[in-house]
Amino acid sequence: MGRLAWSGLALCGALVTAACGNETAIVVEVSLSPALAAQLEESGGDFETLRIWVGHPTENPAVFTGSADAYFTTAMRRHDLAVPFRYLLEPGADDVATIGPMMLAAGVGTEPADARLPFRLAGFAAATSSVSFAAGEIRVVPLVLGPPAGAQGTSGDACIIWGLDTQRPQRISASDDLDCDGAGGADDCDDLDPRLNHLDVDGDGVSSCDGDCMDIPDDRVPWLDPALVHPGATDPGGSRECSHIDWGCAGRCGDAARDGDGSGSTECGRVTASHGVCEVLPADCDEALAGNQVDPEGAAEACNGKDDACDGFLPPPLPCMIPGGAAGECFFGEVKCDELRGEYASVAGALECKRLPGPLSDFTAPPLLCGSAPSESCQRSDAPVACAFPTSSFARADCTVSLSPTSEPCLPNRIALALPGIQLPASCAWHVVGGSRQAEWEIGFVDANAADDATPMPSVTACAPHLAVRSHVRRPADRTVLLLFVSPENPLLGARPLLVHLSGEDNGQLCSRDLACVFSATPE
Repeated sequence: MGRLAWSGLALCGALVTAACGNETAIVVEVSLSPALAAQLEESGGDFETLRIWVGHPTENPAVFTGSADAYFTTAMRRHDLAVPFRYLLEPGADDVATIGPMMLAAGVGTEPADARLPFRLAGFAAATSSVSFAAGEIRVVPLVLGPPAGAQGTSGDACIIWGLDTQRPQRISASDDLDCDGAGGADDCDDLDPRLNHLDVDGDGVSSCDGDCMDIPDDRVPWLDPALVHPGATDPGGSRECSHIDWGCAGRCGDAARDGDGSGSTECGRVTASHGVCEVLPADCDEALAGNQVDPEGAAEACNGKDDACDGFLPPPLPCMIPGGAAGECFFGEVKCDELRGEYASVAGALECKRLPGPLSDFTAPPLLCGSAPSESCQRSDAPVACAFPTSSFARADCTVSLSPTSEPCLPNRIALALPGIQLPASCAWHVVGGSRQAEWEIGFVDANAADDATPMPSVTACAPHLAVRSHVRRPADRTVLLLFVSPENPLLGARPLLVHLSGEDNGQLCSRDLACVFSATPE
């Protein structure tokens, strides 16, 4: 492969007819797609690094070979891509024909703390076809980064795999390491599967080629030391009601005999493992009946490592508090339920409380919540929000939602929303902590003039939107949800909470359009 030369246009000056004195070049133009920008804005996410890969065709049209001089990385944050980032690729001393056609790809993400883990992609794009240098021409290749569905960053600098979601993967990789797992030659028993090699990365004495089903850390279970999982190992925690780890790499989790109807699932979830892990969904609440059965009476979803109602819905993130810089100051955040562990996500024994998306994280919470965290009993509760937040201290809405008399869910019930006891300012915003999917419930905001089937949104910049709620099952358990109200023009107002208690009513008649709520103001 011919040599390539990289140079940033910021160093070369604006893109003109001549590229840094060379009239033969390719400009890689990297930008964010609206879909990725919206996803990052809603989640409050960001990235730290931009990578650009260059690969050359091989006899296999899905495999492109790369090398150290065909790979570029630089620091990059979301705000840096408010305008497209342009990078100049020039031929080196070789003739352009020697370099030949190239496949270009770009990704943004974060470097993992553990070097054994792959590059964590937040956005990805690959050219739809290869491109070549043309003497005397400057060619522009736009790479519009989208959500990284089906793309896999790897631990090898010159490696990227994409198209996994379409079952037609393409890759840029070193010629002796097609699966980008860092193993070549005799060290790799399958060079098209990055999970199989003889490296014994976790040092437990068994390689993945010899049957270790978790030889590298797994993002699904970041708290688990993979060296504890290998053939012959046992659960170090002893007998658990729901274990989702295939400790001994036997291809199953827990006692497979509990799957009495042979559906492949128990109330704990799948009994068969995929690379050392058994997923929580789907679950089966009745082993006497064939297939995966729901709990006919319904059940509230707790963060306990299983789908309590076996209806395909799991608990949403739990509101939590993030300390501020001043004494007695804090901000609302949220912590996700780690269902595979059966508890809310934590780091070093403390809840991993994440900031809310966008500007919501800039508004202070009521001082009475500062310095506290949801107790362990509330974290285990099937009504964690009602347990963790004193209902007597905040504005509240008790809402009764119309349930469908058939298997088809009702359209969302709606009611005009306002915060009791607060005079509405000129500009406002509302947010559902934990998102619009709250176990079996869907709750969010729609415009007052929106169509009946409008999808409830988790956030809205409006002072008096309609609150829209519906259940996706016939027998939902009651649930309390936390809404936040903020006013950008009055930051001293802070983030005002509204606790919304949801309960269903099935009167055997047609679905109602109206949401019945009783509002109570914050006590003085």
